[in-house]
Amino acid sequence: MSDATAAFDLAAYLTERRQIVDDALDVYLPTAETAVGVETGGPANGRVPVKLYESIRYSIFCGGKRLRPILALAAVEAVGGETAHVMPLACAVESYAPWMTRRSAARISSSGA
Repeated sequence: MSDATAAFDLAAYLTERRQIVDDALDVYLPTAETAVGVETGGPANGRVPVKLYESIRYSIFCGGKRLRPILALAAVEAVGGETAHVMPLACAVESYAPWMTRRSAARISSSGA
């Protein structure tokens, strides 16, 4: 094994990449205070209610290892690409995961399993 391979710290890599993904998710999923077209009363005039922003952010930022987006970043790094090019996709995959988990659980419970 080479020194570069032996010195790889997986825990540090995952921690660093998780923070990068969290920072990107924070940009892509604005708070109600920073988003444009938000209204506190409800969805009037095409505006999005504050509760929707709060719910979306809660489902994304309530914890998680961020393995899906980290794998996307690692794949790009492995072929010498720029992680910035895949970050929107990585965040989209991570944003989809909580919905898919709830959908699967709902289907299982409705089938009586």
